[in-house]
Amino acid sequence: MVYLSIDLDAFYCAVEEHYDLSLQGEPFCVYQKQVVCTLSYAARALGIKKLANAQQVRAAYPTMRMINGESLSRYRAAGVMLLNWLRAIVKSPIERLGLEEMRCDVSAAVSRCIDGMKVQQLPVGELPDEAADGINVQFWDTDIELGDFFFGFNGKTVPPGFDRYARGRDNLEYYLAGHMAQYIQEKMRLDTGYSCSIGVGSSISLAKMVCGANKPGGVSVLWPGHEQVFMDVQPLSRLPGFGSKSRAALAGHGYEASWTVKDMHENIDEPQFLRILPKELWDLTWCKEQTRLTNWTRPSQISVEETWPAPLPLSQIPIELDKLLDSLISQAKIDIVQDGVWLVHPSHVRVAVIRYGEPSRQSRSQRLTLQPDSSQFAKQVSRTALRLATEVAKSPIRLLNIAFIFPSS
Repeated sequence: MVYLSIDLDAFYCAVEEHYDLSLQGEPFCVYQKQVVCTLSYAARALGIKKLANAQQVRAAYPTMRMINGESLSRYRAAGVMLLNWLRAIVKSPIERLGLEEMRCDVSAAVSRCIDGMKVQQLPVGELPDEAADGINVQFWDTDIELGDFFFGFNGKTVPPGFDRYARGRDNLEYYLAGHMAQYIQEKMRLDTGYSCSIGVGSSISLAKMVCGANKPGGVSVLWPGHEQVFMDVQPLSRLPGFGSKSRAALAGHGYEASWTVKDMHENIDEPQFLRILPKELWDLTWCKEQTRLTNWTRPSQISVEETWPAPLPLSQIPIELDKLLDSLISQAKIDIVQDGVWLVHPSHVRVAVIRYGEPSRQSRSQRLTLQPDSSQFAKQVSRTALRLATEVAKSPIRLLNIAFIFPSS
């Protein structure tokens, strides 16, 4: 299997730069709830980090522009545009992860490339003299010339060096996938103005991990047969699924959360590990991931929420709920409405709150009987959501969330 992991570079910042060209090249931060959620590369060069306190950043850099990113409408619209753009280019399954990551299974596309290569009976990886300008292959709808095939690769490979590894068919598949990644990257920049980094690997997680080896705007290829060498040196914190809770579970049993994968393998055997964490994570550390890409079609839900530092009185909930409903319908139109037609109708509306002084969410949901094209749809949603919020709140709240739930099929 050959996967591409596509990560849009500093995505929220890139979206803001599209709306305000004066931001390009300047240090600035996008914050949500007084936390820096992303920042431009110029701001990163100053030493500012993600998740920094926005007020502290303002105090340290009083002239830096700080942009409120709590409304996701711009980012959702740009994310959907780029997803649709990629769908039109790549005739392969695509999975979307959040607003700024996409994964592609290009195994079939790579095989078609190899089958169509204009080569004679030469060792794989070499070209006949008459094909010195490159290889024309059927990748998508048009011929794409993979120029400079033998003599160079504009990207980073793990381990480094093309000549030693691009001889067998498996390695050639990854070399071609690297060229595909370069094509996607360059065409995205020319067509949309956005930049991305792309990782090439034999599993979804490996492609995602190696993507970070050459950011921003880079292509990274993890050669087959070298996956475990790459995995062994990774800190557990870099592995998908090894978030703070998983590492805390290991620490709670006396193991070091700061270990690399190799450290963990030297100190924990499989039975010990499985008493703490699931087998999928153990398999991941041995590059035996079984996850397959799910072709993205539509979201299972769309939600918006607001939080308050002080208790929100019950009397204010209807006012805040109306604001959230407007935002929810706008975001739904961005995500699942094409040419004025809803691709799928929401089946339920759900309201969730966190009461002030309590740690967890409480929620209620209700089936919707009207379709979005009905003139009474918005009124039904508003009435239903207000009733649900009243039922579940009961006392002042610090968080309010409203969501459309869509049928699974």
